[in-house]
Amino acid sequence: MKRSISLFLPVFALVLLSTSRAHANEQKIKESAVPQKVLEAVTAKYPSAKKIGFEKEIEDGKTTYEVKLEDGARKIDIDFSTEGKILAEEEKIDFKALPDTAKNAFTASKYGKWTVKGAEKVIKEENEADPSYEIMVVKGDKRFEIVLDKDGNITKEEEKHAKKKIE
Repeated sequence: MKRSISLFLPVFALVLLSTSRAHANEQKIKESAVPQKVLEAVTAKYPSAKKIGFEKEIEDGKTTYEVKLEDGARKIDIDFSTEGKILAEEEKIDFKALPDTAKNAFTASKYGKWTVKGAEKVIKEENEADPSYEIMVVKGDKRFEIVLDKDGNITKEEEKHAKKKIE
């Protein structure tokens, strides 16, 4: 029995370490560290937007860049490949701006009575005809991100942990 536990512990530690590294690989960077092709793609798609933040993430050996924009009142986060291809665009929207199919399906779901903390419209690989919607909800000490497709089907429910406040 002791031998099986001693073999299990290093494997368990490795799993924990690799899980924590996934989040540790996301880092804020300066605009000067963003590939030129990414910056050109941002300017081409959103010429009047103000760039307000940049992040680099390495996950499963792949590097992506996130550019945070303000375009008038719109707040948009865009994920790019290193070659400047748009992978995903997330725009913060008011819950009331969701299409009726998504809004009605959410309201009828088990989360319908939870408090909505935010919503985003997500476009993957510039496929505007097939958006999804992310809704952050809370109830007591529980936080979930609910993802709905354009037809209002819940495609993902992910529990989120509250961010710790740094004092």
